[in-house]
Amino acid sequence: MAVERFGGVGNFVGVREGVQMVKVREYWADDFGMPFSTGTASVQASGGEIGISYPGGPGFGLPILETASCP
Repeated sequence: MAVERFGGVGNFVGVREGVQMVKVREYWADDFGMPFSTGTASVQASGGEIGISYPGGPGFGLPILETASCP
C-alpha cells in the first residue's frame, strides 16, 4: 500500500499489519509528485521482486511477500 502526503515528503510504501501500517520503504518525487495517486507509477513483478518506477524519482524494488493478504 502506498501512502502519499501532499508536498511529496514523507511518502512511503507499507504493509498493513492489523490496523497498523508498517513502513517498508520511503520514496520521494520531484515537484511535489504523487506518482501512485496520479497513476504515473509503473509497477512490475519479476523474479520475486516488485519493481517500482516513476517520473521524477530513482525507482526502487521490494521483495514480494508471499504471506501478505488484503481483505
